[in-house]
Amino acid sequence: MISSPESLLNDLDDSQRAAAIALNGPVRIVACAGAGKTRTITRRIAYACTKGEWDENRVLAVTFSVKAAKEMQERLKKLGVNNATVATFHSAALKHLRKVWDSVCSAPFPRIMDNPKEVTEQALIHYTDLANMTSVQ
Repeated sequence: MISSPESLLNDLDDSQRAAAIALNGPVRIVACAGAGKTRTITRRIAYACTKGEWDENRVLAVTFSVKAAKEMQERLKKLGVNNATVATFHSAALKHLRKVWDSVCSAPFPRIMDNPKEVTEQALIHYTDLANMTSVQ
């Protein structure tokens, strides 16, 4: 458990600390691999939630890969933030689309095929000549 919001900042450098305590508006964090981007982002979230500035139930942190999202979620939990939503850009967008789809579109929600084997099987069923993408008649 975190003893104080300030203790979250102890191992951050000056630029990381500046990003972590900037609680109003967006912050752009640009750095090379291993420079502490995830640490800075998770500390910013934990700092804001611990100070009572943000409701962790309303936090959405997005990243590029499932692995990075899991890592960020684990780090947040270690910092005492258990209810923030951490997702990839794609999964966050998909969740939002599913939520609003019926109110903005009369068509059924598109089927999402995320299994490469399933996509290949469907292509082989539908197309007889994959080189020329000739459809079955």
